[in-house]
Amino acid sequence: MAVVSYRAILDGAEPRRIPVGTATLWHVPAAGVAGPAPALVWIHGGAWRGGDANVFWPHARYFASRGLASFSIGYRRVAVGGTTVDAALEDTRTALAHLLDHAAALGVDPTRVAVAGDSAGGHLAACLAALPAATRHPAALVLCNPITDATEDPWPATALGVAIPEGQPAPAATPEQRRQAEGFSPIHRVQAPHPPTLLLHGDVDAIVPCAQSLRYAERLRALGTEVDLDILPGARHAFVVPRWKTPEEQVVDHWRRIDAWLARRGWLTGPPTLVL
Repeated sequence: MAVVSYRAILDGAEPRRIPVGTATLWHVPAAGVAGPAPALVWIHGGAWRGGDANVFWPHARYFASRGLASFSIGYRRVAVGGTTVDAALEDTRTALAHLLDHAAALGVDPTRVAVAGDSAGGHLAACLAALPAATRHPAALVLCNPITDATEDPWPATALGVAIPEGQPAPAATPEQRRQAEGFSPIHRVQAPHPPTLLLHGDVDAIVPCAQSLRYAERLRALGTEVDLDILPGARHAFVVPRWKTPEEQVVDHWRRIDAWLARRGWLTGPPTLVL
């Protein structure tokens, strides 16, 4: 299989835009696949307040070249005094439901839809399996430095739209805010059955402590979930995001780890084709 250059796919044609209510699905069809293909859906981070779905367009281009129908979700972001994380949760649920309901038209095998997310996007991805309100579940999860316990500061204030002065830390959560945050914290809400999960976390992450993923892996295993926990030496936060703070060769390595995990599950064939 031909190799794919990481640098060459950072830029390219804009994926197809599919409006889904207040959410957006960006779609790159699977290349060279006859019939329904497995799918990989990406959810961006940004503390629920920032970020953009286009950060995962390069990932969609690569994994589509490997034979996965690839998507990136755009969702409503938290706004001070207005929209809270509930809107983001609703949008990601709606986008996944739309994909599953229109799987045939999108060339997707609805029994093999994996959802991946980074940071706050990892939280939203985890919530698609963990929160009771999510009635349409992915078949697998890829969680990159996810926020799985939103009761820990600074996440309650961040997720609930509390004003945070520029350059200042988020205020400590009130007891009521922590109670609310427990309701959208995967580690506090998850139940069996739960889809197979790949957890990736850098051991020098200064934004979301690696301890969150260690605890979440223990919780999932206690439920009987198949979990692969990969602690990445020297990796900082958002290690899968291009043009951010992680050296290119490390970003490539992390994408290849995800590729290899999906291949072990039978969703892809052959070794990763991504090169720097």
